[in-house]
Amino acid sequence: INNVKDLGHLHNLTCLTLSSNSVSNVTDLCTLTNLEELELVNNQITDIPNEFGNLTQLKELNLRLNQIEKLTNEFTNLVNLYSLALSFNSLLNLPESYMV
Repeated sequence: INNVKDLGHLHNLTCLTLSSNSVSNVTDLCTLTNLEELELVNNQITDIPNEFGNLTQLKELNLRLNQIEKLTNEFTNLVNLYSLALSFNSLLNLPESYMV
């Protein structure tokens, strides 16, 4: 799977696993505001869109093994997040808002 555009209408979805695919753009997942668990391990994600901050119900987010270089400040909107996995990415630094 490399295109998640067709999943954007699944508004009641609370858990989604798309690990070990070829997903590169996750913008269309940002409409799934009831998501609590999102697994996107081992894909081709390089950017996390600002709209990711809309996923305020997220509790667990696994983005390991991608090519993510930076995180947006909107990640601070994920107030229910208690598990975040970012290992094996290309992160250069974290936004200052994360250091508070």
